[in-house]
Amino acid sequence: MTGSVLSQGAVTSEDSKAFTNIFDIDLQSIDDAPEELSSYDGAIVVGGGGAVPHFSNNPPVIGVIRHRPAAEDDILVISKSEDGSTSTTVTHLLREADVVPDQRVATALLYGVRAGTREFRRVSSQRDYESASYLHDAADHSQIEALRSPGMSDETFDVMGAAIANRERRASFAVTNVGSVPAVSSLEEAADTLLRLDGVSSAAVFGIHDGTIVTSCRAEDVRVNALDILEKAFDDSETIGGNADAAMARVPLGLFARIDDHHQTTLDDLIDASTRKALFSAFESS
Repeated sequence: MTGSVLSQGAVTSEDSKAFTNIFDIDLQSIDDAPEELSSYDGAIVVGGGGAVPHFSNNPPVIGVIRHRPAAEDDILVISKSEDGSTSTTVTHLLREADVVPDQRVATALLYGVRAGTREFRRVSSQRDYESASYLHDAADHSQIEALRSPGMSDETFDVMGAAIANRERRASFAVTNVGSVPAVSSLEEAADTLLRLDGVSSAAVFGIHDGTIVTSCRAEDVRVNALDILEKAFDDSETIGGNADAAMARVPLGLFARIDDHHQTTLDDLIDASTRKALFSAFESS
């Protein structure tokens, strides 16, 4: 039995780019070559959140593994919200099947556990430690160290700068608007960056991507639930996924995405004010 690793969408985050380079993975996006999928007997979706992709049943999705809950119940989904990373979930599945990963796989999974738990500062349960212990001896720790400090593109650097410059803080919660972004992953990185500011233990970063308001929320304070904040802020949205530590919401602009340049500034101001208000109100009521 053979298989391939494909991505849904381009690899844009700096850590993901470093990951594919170090492990020499020639990752092809199914968006660029959808015909590639039809040559497979089945697909297993790993990671992500929200609705379960179905690829028009060509090939059929035979399983979904993630640590964030799906938007709706699905018999295909193995979701362990008590895990701090999807790598934790995958590792436990390997252990249950008595599969011992080789060095390359063990290294990749251990990096995933460490990244997902932010170097064990955001551990969800004992399962995260158990997975790391299981993988430790087989992994190449020099490769993991190389992955811990990836470079940063100009675009990501600009998003980080906008996140810090436009931030607004109430108590320990920071909210910022970064405008249009080329990749959703930059919002997640910006939210993590805000958590490094003194006194900030929860953060939300929003921006526009492909005609959609995308908000990434992070929470290190155990009293704050990132998923609850987004569900309260965007109760009409059907595309909210995540867990207590990290969550994301997508709210389509709909007809407003077609607005002409003459009214763009007005729309931007409206999005900024309404989204900030919704997020702060949700935080204060949580």
